[in-house]
Amino acid sequence: MDLCLTFYLYFILHLCVPSAETFVTLDCNASVTGILHEDTILPCKTDTTDPVDIRFIKLHQNQTRNKKLISTSSENVRRGQDRIQLRCQDELRCQHDLSLIIHKTELSDNGTYQYALYATHGHASALITLIVEGSGYSNTAALEKSKDRERTGVGLILSVVFLMLLIFSAMFYYKKRSSRASMRRFSETSRSNLIAN
Repeated sequence: MDLCLTFYLYFILHLCVPSAETFVTLDCNASVTGILHEDTILPCKTDTTDPVDIRFIKLHQNQTRNKKLISTSSENVRRGQDRIQLRCQDELRCQHDLSLIIHKTELSDNGTYQYALYATHGHASALITLIVEGSGYSNTAALEKSKDRERTGVGLILSVVFLMLLIFSAMFYYKKRSSRASMRRFSETSRSNLIAN
């Protein structure tokens, strides 16, 4: 009888005391590409059916252990610290969207992050690799600059070709003219020699 009572009490105790198991799940994109100086979203969601009561969120870079975001309450996380905050600000409408937004992404944001979520019903973590690329504007500007240089180079080559054609034409015209003048002189000299004889 004592053995049955012990198992019964153990079972009741197990149900009442929160377990160390993870009841909340976190599904994040493993790799995200961000644009320099633009906002970058780290997409994450939970597929639990119950509302997620956030107690604590921690985001840090794995290599440097540089803590990017630490918050101890749902309200603080939604307000945001520095440049990072939860993307969804309406706790009732988007209970399962736990995506983070990094405002004005910098090159130092490159790296692999550990996103740790601690909620009332458990905890979960995920790894996210962020790759920061140059901004579209600077790439477009560099492309335009390259095209301008190319156009300038083509224009310069065409100008040199035109100048050379002009020089050769002038030389040809000058030779032809001097050739006619020397033929005229020769013909006048031959006439005067004929008349003299």
